[in-house]
Amino acid sequence: MHALRRERLENGLPVIFAPLPHLHTVQVVFSVRAGSRFESPRDSGLSHVVEHMLFRGSEARPSSAALNLAVEEIGGTLEAATHVDFTELSLSLPASQLEEGLVRLAEIVAAPVFADFEVEKKILREELLDDLDDEGRDVDVDNFARRRLFGSHPLGQSITGPIDNVMGFSVDDLRRHHQAHYTAKNSALAIAGAFSVDEAADVVRRAFSRLPAGARILPEPAPSELPRTRFHALKHSDSQTDVRVSYLTPGEHDPSAIALHLVEHLIDGGMSARLHERVIDRLGLAYYAFANLDPYEDCGVFDLGATVAHENVPAIVEAFLTLMEDLAREPVPEDELARIKQRYLWGLEALLDDAASLAAYYATNAIFDKPWTLESLTEAVRRVDAEEIHGLAARLFSRDRAFVSCVGIVGDRRAKKIKTALGLA
Repeated sequence: MHALRRERLENGLPVIFAPLPHLHTVQVVFSVRAGSRFESPRDSGLSHVVEHMLFRGSEARPSSAALNLAVEEIGGTLEAATHVDFTELSLSLPASQLEEGLVRLAEIVAAPVFADFEVEKKILREELLDDLDDEGRDVDVDNFARRRLFGSHPLGQSITGPIDNVMGFSVDDLRRHHQAHYTAKNSALAIAGAFSVDEAADVVRRAFSRLPAGARILPEPAPSELPRTRFHALKHSDSQTDVRVSYLTPGEHDPSAIALHLVEHLIDGGMSARLHERVIDRLGLAYYAFANLDPYEDCGVFDLGATVAHENVPAIVEAFLTLMEDLAREPVPEDELARIKQRYLWGLEALLDDAASLAAYYATNAIFDKPWTLESLTEAVRRVDAEEIHGLAARLFSRDRAFVSCVGIVGDRRAKKIKTALGLA
């Protein structure tokens, strides 16, 4: 489907080159195994803070203004995001500026100076306040649902961490975390777009050899047992209630991983898919509803969610539960599965027109040891059949494996209906 070359630098950094000569830009993605899953309660939020502070300057350009100028004067745009189990820095560039862009990105990830931390704390505080109510409670429904699912396990922590943690971190904490995580063996680099692989490889070897080898950071294993309590509601005064119905799933290295991704598309793979057709078009229960597979290395979570009028909470929970049960009742019709597969494969092919998404795909695959090229993933998708999805759904999506989390106004009567739907009352 496209050319691909892999290398590993002497310090252990895996590098993936995906030339797309028909494009006019190039994208560089640096991914590192740093996120809330790798943090102790004391360090909860630290990965996200370090990601912010990488923009505060490097040894060569020791201020936020100097760093931003260094990126933008070569036509670049630098973005970053912290996730549960990885942090990603993404640099888009004109093809002619790849060499200089690689040098400047290497400076950012390898030699940050963590300047003006007290100023950045003010910005971080504003970001964190967005998830808190007037009493200081975290009312983000996704954070609430993960805490209910995983409890004190690191997977139950929010990505941004408690505000008291963030306000209490020191520059020494930032350096400690950076030194442990931002190493060659704990990271990966991917480049996609219009460039010469040989020329880029020479620059990468020079620029990123300064990263220490370090060690691969391993997470605490996922919990082996399901939580006992399967319905939780947090009272929060608002005009609507946020609802999540969640199922624990196997992780990305499980043989069922590809079938799980297809289940996500069967449920929410467009406006003709089952979720939109039933919950919105037919029942009119929500303006917007979604299904999402959140996969980790050794486990995952399949969520269905919506924000609805308080009186519609039991009805949408029932609709979500029934939607997933239907997959287990009978195999997916062949024409529906063929249509969903085709849309999924079109999405993979479209990556060849999207350097940013392709580079992110390969960088993330590398840090999690996922073997998929676009070609091998295409073949794996084609091999999934209706019986595999039927069997998977029967194992994973029964009502006794569903967890419901609500943030809003539920009340005793509606709570009883939800518990009855879950088989708890």
